[in-house]
Order: sequence, then structure tokens, then C-alpha cells
Amino acid sequence: MTRFRPFSPLDIGSASLILIGIIGLWYVGDFHTFHDGDTVIYSLSSLYRWTIFAWDYDHIGTLLPLLASPIHQPYWNLLAVSSLCSFLLLSGVTLWLSLIAKVALTESSVWVCLFLPLTIAKVFIFKNAAHLFTFGPALFFSGLFTLSLHRYLQIRGWSTGIAVFVTSFLAVYLAKSAIAPLVVVSIALVWEEARPYFFTPCGREAAIRRHFSLIVPLLAPATALFLYQLLEWQIPLRNDFSFNPANLTIALPSLLRNWSEQQLTHPLFVVIGLACLSHQLIARRADKLLFAYLTAGVALETLLAASTRWVERNVYHGHYITDLNFLLLFAISAVAIDLTRRISSTVERAGVLITAVIAALVVNALTWNSFSPSSPFAQFDQTIGAGTATIVEAGCDVLAGDYWKVWPAMLAANDYYYRQNIIDPHTGGTRLVTGLTFRAWPTEYLWRPRLDWPNVRLCAFADDETATSWAIGYYAPDIILLLTPKTQVGSIVVSQLENRRLPGLGFEFDNIAPGPGWHGQEVTPDGQTFQWMKETAALAFPLATDHDLTLRFRVRPALAPGILPSLTLAVNGHPVALARQPEPNGDAIFEAAIPKTLLDNPRYTQLVFRVGRTVIPDDLYGNGDARPLGLAFDWLRVDPAITTTRP
Repeated sequence: MTRFRPFSPLDIGSASLILIGIIGLWYVGDFHTFHDGDTVIYSLSSLYRWTIFAWDYDHIGTLLPLLASPIHQPYWNLLAVSSLCSFLLLSGVTLWLSLIAKVALTESSVWVCLFLPLTIAKVFIFKNAAHLFTFGPALFFSGLFTLSLHRYLQIRGWSTGIAVFVTSFLAVYLAKSAIAPLVVVSIALVWEEARPYFFTPCGREAAIRRHFSLIVPLLAPATALFLYQLLEWQIPLRNDFSFNPANLTIALPSLLRNWSEQQLTHPLFVVIGLACLSHQLIARRADKLLFAYLTAGVALETLLAASTRWVERNVYHGHYITDLNFLLLFAISAVAIDLTRRISSTVERAGVLITAVIAALVVNALTWNSFSPSSPFAQFDQTIGAGTATIVEAGCDVLAGDYWKVWPAMLAANDYYYRQNIIDPHTGGTRLVTGLTFRAWPTEYLWRPRLDWPNVRLCAFADDETATSWAIGYYAPDIILLLTPKTQVGSIVVSQLENRRLPGLGFEFDNIAPGPGWHGQEVTPDGQTFQWMKETAALAFPLATDHDLTLRFRVRPALAPGILPSLTLAVNGHPVALARQPEPNGDAIFEAAIPKTLLDNPRYTQLVFRVGRTVIPDDLYGNGDARPLGLAFDWLRVDPAITTTRP
């Protein structure tokens, strides 16, 4: 196996300056164009406290918000976190290319900056920066893991062994799917190290003596995954990673189609990349095989992810530790580096590198930038701060709606409160507007307590009614029936909450259902509204808890036998018996008695419906409807139970 020398401080510093310069070039002209990213979640939380969280999927946390938390000014916090993410993304690509092509970090950074805008869509890079996907940091720490593994196999010291464990944990912690490439690369490099001992007459005894030291790198990813699972058990999250090979036939073609149609800029790059990959595999030289190992790890990772329920039909796009187009970038850069070495002398190579630096700057300036005719940062302030005055005038406590509108406006308003040092009498701290929008669970500790405030003001944009209803219905369904009539202040619609319990209610399913698991409103030809449930669906209602209740609801005919009898109901987690009364037209009316002893939820009463199976209409009628449908609910009533007293 080719021996690696550690990168020199000068090499690391030079590469860092090149990457920082390119990032600065991007952000001067483009920072104002992606201000509506989810980074605001972290910007807001860093003003108050940092908690171990990420999205409501399979990640339990991110490192970058913690690093940026000392920066309390919202705009600078946003820029710092985005810049850190972009820097780690480019550093990860640079490090992997340096390991694959055996070149200095400085030279690797030049080629990365030259070919990156030509092979990868701009929005994909900025998604990693502005939306804070954990892709970039995971790519960076997986590269550090591979470098530390090389060093460990050379030195076998405690320091390098600890580095292998730490970098493997950070890579897995930031992207759980990093485990497959880490394992493949570990096994491959360990086998390269051990192979000579197994194929020499006296080498097996030496291999036995070294077997424990060679097991250490293989234990590192396993230990990292175990630690990750311990943290995940302590912090339960929505995570469905159950494997089912049948999903491959649906998910894998979707992932590959998405890669080829949406992420590449030109088919010619695919041909170049495949040709380079073939060359790497055929050459079978020790300094050419790391690319093949990484490719094998990404392929295995893709198969594993595509076989889980994590990938939904035609929805999930598949961003893992390293995407296929990043492999393409490595391949093209490696070809360029190899050709430069073959056709130029050492002196000429320096001139080629200088030319590449200039070309990289020009290409990034032209392809990756959109300089505003006026001052970029002035334009930035105008675009996201337009509603600040109205939000302040309306006295908004919570802003609900489409996150493309909520996050920017909320950031600008909070920046105003921060700069003016305006104190909130409810909290005693800096005045704050919180967001109730897509991915609101990570910041629930900010907005949820506000819903219990007296006279809390819940705001939305006047032209965002649908998204506002969805956000409230999905994240805070218990407040839908408590909103007072709306008043309008400029472009902002203001509602207030009446904090009270309802003795009874009627719900016609003509609005967004207050809970998850529903497919949305539909209308029959005669104008009757209904909603289909999925396999499990929930409703949350702020019902009174001081008396027994009677629940009645009607469902429309089921699409297949056996679905209707399988319907069950749980109230606040407690099963409740259902009585069914069929109707001549095929509908059915269900009734259940809910004793007040089950109404123990302090905030709302949750009704959870579940059926034993669902049906996909496309399988029955070939109509292209791929939704899993359970039962269609027509209406629902909750009334105080009628009690009779015997004389």
C-alpha cells in the first residue's frame, strides 16, 4: 500500500485560503439569493440555546450550529453557519480528491474549484450551505477518517487509533448513511495492508501477531454506529429504517433517474467519468484503488438506502455521504491531474497550476455568481426585511405559513428586535417572533409555550392561507378550533387564541384535518367533502375533560373487503371499543363512548384511527393514483354523554 505523508501546515493553509476565497466570491454576489433557507432554524436557536437536534428524520444533531452559537447577531450567525457548511463541503471534496489522486491539498483545491461549477448544479451546493444538509460535514469527516486510517496502518499508535475512532463517529453522527462507505474503505485498506503477510511462506505468523491491531480500524465504524444508536434511543426521533428488498424496484430507478435528470449539467461528463472509473478499476494499482473502494461503498450505501422505507416513491432524491455526481467530479479531476503530470515537467506544472487558479476564479465568478446591480447586501436587506415594519406593528408572537416566506421575514424581524434591544414582557429576554412552518419540530421549545400565553397573536401573510392552514394543522392541530376571527394589519393577518376547552364539536372534513395521516380534502360529484386516511391517522381536539363524551363518525364504502372491520380507535393512547352501524348506501356510522378518565392529555384529546391494510387505487383501476388509502371519513361529532339517573 502506498505510504502517505502528512499534509504540511503550509499545504493546509494554502488550500484553506483558496477555498475561503472561492466561498467569499460566491457569497458576495449570491448570499442574498438563498436567504430563505432552513438555516434560520439554527440562527434562531443559537440566540437562546443549542440543543441536540436536526431534522425530523434520522439525524440527531449537527456540529455547525454549536460552533456558530457565540455569534448572536442573526445575519452574521446565518452567514457564519452557511460559510462553515460550504467550507467543510469543499474541504471534504478537496481531501477526498487529494487522497484519490495523491496530490497536495493546495493542488487538489485548485482542481476542485475549477471543475465543481461545471459538473454540479449550483443549487445543489447552496442547498448544503443554505439548507444545512449534513452532507458536506459528513464528506469532510469521512475523508479525515480515511486519512487517519492510512496513518494508523503506518504507525499503529494510540494517537492515530483515537483519530480513527473520533473521525468515524463524527462522520456517522452527521450522516448515519456514512457507515456503508466507511466500512467498505476500512475493509479494503486493511486487506491491502494484511495481504502480503498471508501470501508469503512465513507471513501468516506475522499476520496473527498483528491481527488485533488490524481489527481496530474495523471496530471504529461499528463503535461509532453503536454510540449513535445510544444517542438516538435517548432522543427518540421519527426514523423508519426497516429494510425491505422489495423497495429496490421502486426506489432505485427513481434515485438514478433523479441523479441523471436533475443533478448533472452535461451528459458528456458522465462519459468522461465512466471512462475514468473503468481506467481506475482496470489499472489495479495501489494508488488508484481508493476511488474504486469509495465507489463500491457509495453503491452499497445507495442499495441499502433504496431498500428501506426511508425512500418514498418518487419523492426522496438520495443525498448520501457522497453523491454520484461527486464521484464524477473526482473522476474528471483525477484525469486532469494525471494528464497534467504526463505532458508537463515540474516547472511547467507550476505554470499550469497558476493558469488553473485564474481559470477557477473566472469560472466561479461567471457561472456561480449573480452580482446584484446594486449593493448585494442592500438587496439582501430589502428582500427579506420588507415585512418587518408590519410584523412589528401587528405584534406577532408566532408567524405561520410557507417556510419560504416565514423564515426570511422572521429572521429580519428578530434582527430588528435584537438591534433595538426590545424586551419581551412574557420572557424577560429579547423580543422574538417564532415560526410555525415546515420543519417546525426542532424549534418547538420556542413556539409551543407561546400558544398558552394569554392574548397570543398568531400571524400569517394574507396571500399564504393554504400553507398557514397546513402548518397549523400539522404541527399544532389542537389550536385550529380555538382561533378567533382574523383581523388584517397591512399584508399580515392576525388571529388570537382563546385558551379554553370545548364541551363538544362537529368536524366535516372540509378543512385540513387537525393531525397527521390524512390525504387532504376531496369532494364528491354532489358536493360532499371527505378525507382519506392512511394506515394510521390522528385528530387532536381541545375537548373538555370534566365529563364523559360520545363520539360518532361516518365513513364511506371501503375500497376492499376487510378494511372496514379492521378499524380501531385509541383515545390518548387507550384503546376504545367501536360500535358499527351499516347504512343502505354502503356507508357506515361508528359510535364510541369515551369516559372522562381517558381525557388525561393536558393540552388536547388525541384520537388515533388505524386500519389493518391500505389499498393503492392505481393497483385496482390503473389511474395513476399511488396513495395508500384506508377509509374515507365524511363527518365526525363529539358530544357530552347523555346519562340517565334511576329513581
